[in-house]
Amino acid sequence: MRSSSRKWLFGATLCVFVFVSLQLYHSIDTRNQEQRARHEHDKLELQELELKLKSLEGEIKNNGIAMSEMRQKLRAERLKIKELEEAKAELDERKPNEIAGVLQLPKKAEQMENEQRNVEAAREHAKEEEQARRGVIAPPRRDEEQSNGGRRSDKVAVVKKFYEETNIRNAQIDENVCTARLNMSYAKSDIQMLDVYNVIPFDDPDGGVWKQGFDISYDHAEVQRQKKLEVIVTPHSHTDPGWITTFEAYYDTQTRDIFESMLSSLEKMEKMRFIYAEICFFERWWAEIDERKRDALKRLLKSGHLEIVSGAWVMTDEANSHYFATVSEMIEGHEWIRNHIGDYMPTNHWSIDPFGLSPTLAFLMSKANMSNAIVQRVHYSVKKYLAQQKKLEFKWRQLWSGNSSSKDLFVHVMPFYSYDIPHTCGPDPKICCQFDFWRLYSAGCPWNVPPVEITAENLATRAEMLYDQYRKKAQLFKTNVLFVPLGDDFRYVSPSEWKVQHDNYIKLFDYMNTKQQWNIHARFGTLADYFRLDHQRIQETSDSEEGQVPVLSGDFFTYADRNDHYWSGYYTSRPFYKRMDRVLQHYLRSAEILYSLARSKGRLSSTNGAEFGLLVEARRHMSLFQHHDGVTGTGRNEVVNDYGQKMLSAIKNCELIIYKATLALMTEEAEKGASRMTPSFVMSERRLIQDQLPTGIILNQTSELILFNSLAQERHEVVCVMVGSLKSEISRASTPHIPVPQQIAPVLRADSASVLFEKDKYELCFMANVPPFGLEKYRLSISTSGAAKVVVKSRETISSTDFETVLISGPYFQLDNEFLEAKFDAETGLLQSVTPSEGSEVIVNMSYVEYGVRGKNPGRFEGGDDLSGAYLFLPDGPARSLLSRNAYQYVVLEGSMLKKVFVIGPEKAKLEHTATIYSGAAFVQLQNDVDIRETYNFEVAMRLITSVKSGDTFFTDLNGYQVIRRKRFAKLPLQAHFYPMPSAAFIEDDSNRVSLLSAQALGVANLEAGWLEVMLDRRLNQDDGRGLFQDVTDNKRTSSIFRLMVEPLESAVHFDSLTTAFHSMAAHYASLRLHYPIMVMLSATDKGLSSSFSGMDGALPCDFHAVTLRTMAAPTLYGRNFSAKHSPSTSQAFILHRMGIDCRSKVKLRMACATSSGKVSVPSLLKDKALRVTETSLTLLYDKGPVDEVFVEPMDIRTFRLDFGSS
Repeated sequence: MRSSSRKWLFGATLCVFVFVSLQLYHSIDTRNQEQRARHEHDKLELQELELKLKSLEGEIKNNGIAMSEMRQKLRAERLKIKELEEAKAELDERKPNEIAGVLQLPKKAEQMENEQRNVEAAREHAKEEEQARRGVIAPPRRDEEQSNGGRRSDKVAVVKKFYEETNIRNAQIDENVCTARLNMSYAKSDIQMLDVYNVIPFDDPDGGVWKQGFDISYDHAEVQRQKKLEVIVTPHSHTDPGWITTFEAYYDTQTRDIFESMLSSLEKMEKMRFIYAEICFFERWWAEIDERKRDALKRLLKSGHLEIVSGAWVMTDEANSHYFATVSEMIEGHEWIRNHIGDYMPTNHWSIDPFGLSPTLAFLMSKANMSNAIVQRVHYSVKKYLAQQKKLEFKWRQLWSGNSSSKDLFVHVMPFYSYDIPHTCGPDPKICCQFDFWRLYSAGCPWNVPPVEITAENLATRAEMLYDQYRKKAQLFKTNVLFVPLGDDFRYVSPSEWKVQHDNYIKLFDYMNTKQQWNIHARFGTLADYFRLDHQRIQETSDSEEGQVPVLSGDFFTYADRNDHYWSGYYTSRPFYKRMDRVLQHYLRSAEILYSLARSKGRLSSTNGAEFGLLVEARRHMSLFQHHDGVTGTGRNEVVNDYGQKMLSAIKNCELIIYKATLALMTEEAEKGASRMTPSFVMSERRLIQDQLPTGIILNQTSELILFNSLAQERHEVVCVMVGSLKSEISRASTPHIPVPQQIAPVLRADSASVLFEKDKYELCFMANVPPFGLEKYRLSISTSGAAKVVVKSRETISSTDFETVLISGPYFQLDNEFLEAKFDAETGLLQSVTPSEGSEVIVNMSYVEYGVRGKNPGRFEGGDDLSGAYLFLPDGPARSLLSRNAYQYVVLEGSMLKKVFVIGPEKAKLEHTATIYSGAAFVQLQNDVDIRETYNFEVAMRLITSVKSGDTFFTDLNGYQVIRRKRFAKLPLQAHFYPMPSAAFIEDDSNRVSLLSAQALGVANLEAGWLEVMLDRRLNQDDGRGLFQDVTDNKRTSSIFRLMVEPLESAVHFDSLTTAFHSMAAHYASLRLHYPIMVMLSATDKGLSSSFSGMDGALPCDFHAVTLRTMAAPTLYGRNFSAKHSPSTSQAFILHRMGIDCRSKVKLRMACATSSGKVSVPSLLKDKALRVTETSLTLLYDKGPVDEVFVEPMDIRTFRLDFGSS
């Protein structure tokens, strides 16, 4: 018994001990959890405070700079008042003498003349100082020419004489132009993306079921006290117009069926809804359906069952696209909607698949009267950060907008990994996938838990599962209005898919909506339905935290979807076609302008729409390539070839239109009618095959050259053509008595490791003068003397009977013009430094580097690792030098019009490099031709190492429209530091700015202070796991062109809070002229062509750019088998962009234009006056009213419809 008692006592004691231990453990664990929760809360509060502090610091610094400027202006005003008072006192002193009749003794004539000369000199000096401050140069004075010695004087004299005889004017830049850097260099925002990057750790911990996020929970009792959870489930189908297969193949096999099923299903299913974006497919379907289906479609749009979102031709890429092309494809889509749907106007933007997001697109959509946007591909760490603070919805503000909200766009960011159904209903993809009911009959779910049909037996359980996901997702947003996309790529193809999704979800919705304790109302809806409810809820709670919508500024590059997989490879993939894209843009823009000018002049018949049909086709081919698997270079080989063939066809179309319109505008006997005349022009370069670089046409006899300037300012610049005779000479048809400055040089080519002269082939370069929106005729003839010959220089002896040859000795050689002096390495022929005429030497050391591909390491990340491919850039470490110094051969050509270095670079990349300095140009033009078809997993880049003390900051452009500040972060990998460079990048310090202006989109990085590194081409021998299922090995011989500018800066207050920047006037025009070079057409005979034409009634102000002059389309007449008759309307879209200017540059620019404080009289800009001028929204869907003179703010873009009456 005692033994039994002892056992009982021992057991009781043990139980008490275990119980107490468990209580203590639970207490400790609870405290740990509480501490962790408090820590996370404190961490979020700290991040918020840091961001607010950053914002306040930025405002303080911006206020400081504004105060500094105000003090300077105040001092200037005080000085003026003092001078006026002194002048008044002097006048008062003179008056008594005059009253008393006392006259001053007359001055000697010589003394008076000297004083007058001194006054004029002082006035001229002050004027030049003012012009220098604003970045404008006056013609060089003779004393300056003489003081510069013999180095530049001869050429300056020749060019100066030419400028004087061609009556060039100097730009006058007013104060208003120079305010952009002071007043428009920041956005008042709650979330600034650079500050966010400072805060985010980028550590990627495992978040549980939401791998890249965090655990989400909610209080079941609390939800009953909240406002009702409104859930909008939105069926959609993402249809790529080219990716795995071509645009046409996708339409024939899938997209047509999507539309047919959509029409029949929406007509039957009253509660079903659908949204659709890509008008390129929509138009193709419309062309083959009958009027009954068209009317039914219009009814669905009017009733709200169907919504067209964005309404552009494609869902454009946002990294590589240029804003001209984006505006064009937006207009193409919106114009089609207006002409065929009627008064339907898209109001919501849908950008779910582009690989990173640009504020330029948000701006353009806002200018097109879009109110809201849904976006998806944002870096997963940024999504997590925004989700933690319930800031996945925000107003996206432009970097230059300051306090102004007029250009804001309301944006909703999808929080999870993808836009597919497993990643959109809530945080757990394993559960969400079970509610994609089409998978009942297809692939099932990757998580091995398939969907099941909803029945009476499982309805309660399944509804609760889905409700739980909805509730958890709703915790990431403020308003209790939830958007749930229901779709994926090429979904809803068959009526059975529509039915299975509709029927199962209706059961789930009906059950949920009856559960009062769930406090939910779920149904199908469109984007319009969601945003209407969301904004209503925001308005209702405007006095509380839930109603406060944060403002965000910045962009969302570079995108990563998981791990360290940064999508920076596609910035460069297929660079051949990225370059071809910009060539097509130039041809299309030129064709648009010339066609419109000829139409408004009545020189092109409106009864024959053949030319306009070619123009429409060219527009649509270019627009199609803006798709986010087009210009990105991320399609399959056959798709890329199809895009290339379409672009070549578009270029050929544009050539025909340009010839026809040029003949119409230059024909002196207008009554002949251009439509009955055969064009006799050819371009100076020929494109025969879509995947080969163009070749120049050799002129062997007397020819007429017609030059076209598509810019709205007069141009004076060097133009070059190929000729077959050393005695060739150019003269200007309108002023044949005035000699045209010109030179002739051999054409160089690489032969293995040697530089050779082409036989009977020469490059004739001359100084051209072309009016705005104008055509100018020049004549090529054979003379006894010919143009001035260049001098040929090299390190090795070159024999030539035609040109003087000189040996290069010493460690370097120099080339210069009136703006700069460039120093080159005598061993390699590559650039070493640039010395601007107004500044000191800046080191710009050029080299070429290569990257390899890191190996596959399944242990690096859970589930394996991917390699570099079409999308991803995953290098095997830092770049390596491409080859040793002694591998380079080069030849130098020196003449009065241009000087160039032609270099044969590393054999591995078959590199040919050319550096050119043109007369009258403040830049060094760089061209790199590479062919990497014999390499394996190889990426090549051009690296510039400068002496600029840029720290960890540099700047890149966004879509050719604006500039954004970038920053290096040690916590990010190398591949994260490459950014898109659609047209420019620069670095700067307090003294100098070094800009690299690009003629094509490529990836760029600033890997060390003072560096710029731009990718040239990439060859990847494997897929990168992002759905393409192929390597990228279809490389071509590819040419990339840049302009390098070194600009000394005026001393100015420096502040680090800049989030944007602006080009100087010189850089803007160097970039514009790079993208839109003077077009050269050749004619064998002169058929009564006039010598000159200009479509402008005077030049557009210097800080304005004419984006396009586009003839609008009348409704298309559709026939059988996709046949369509396109006809022009009597209206034209005239789009103007006023650029933001940084006036600190000391580079003095000669410009044949003036600024106007932002005011322009639109009706009087063109020579042929429109009957009516109406301002509209960007894409002409909305009229704002008639206009005369308008004020345009810097960085704004405005559209005007010019109506010319009946055709």
